[in-house]
Amino acid sequence: MRLSMINAIVAAALGASLVGLSGAAAAAVGSVQPLALTYLPLTNYNSGKCLDLPESSSDDGQGLEQYQCNGGANQKWALQYIDGDTSGNYYRIVSQSSGKCVDVRDRSSDNNAVVVQNGCNTQYSQQWRLNYVADNTLRFQLVARHSLKCATVANSSTANKAGILQYSCGTSVNWNQYWLYG
Repeated sequence: MRLSMINAIVAAALGASLVGLSGAAAAAVGSVQPLALTYLPLTNYNSGKCLDLPESSSDDGQGLEQYQCNGGANQKWALQYIDGDTSGNYYRIVSQSSGKCVDVRDRSSDNNAVVVQNGCNTQYSQQWRLNYVADNTLRFQLVARHSLKCATVANSSTANKAGILQYSCGTSVNWNQYWLYG
């Protein structure tokens, strides 16, 4: 909900700044590039560790894991707005290191399917909704659009290199399914 408010504010500001433009000014606006993506860490609420792209891999299908936060580009991610529906806004999660998107291996809808990176595309397996907890902590579940399952640290592990899987979304006691951005 907070991000949808931010999106609305940005859209209103852009719309207001375009009112009254004509001729060359209007043509110039048409060539404006989208805002640059902001890359920040995604931190698991249970472990305090960051979503990590091992060894800054550029390989499609590379499994993601959690690792002690170190500020590297392989631990920074941008939320790229795709669209919204009645259940919320959907985003691609883009790696600063590889430029690739968080995806579910083989677009699986099974529990324990591995969360990987792949070249960005329009598949629903690369679109994620942020399901915020209603307690003002800013923690959220990452819900895959194609399966309605959550990005989850395997076995509630707090160890480095624990894999990230998709699993049926649980309640607020499943802290291994909750994340913080920034």
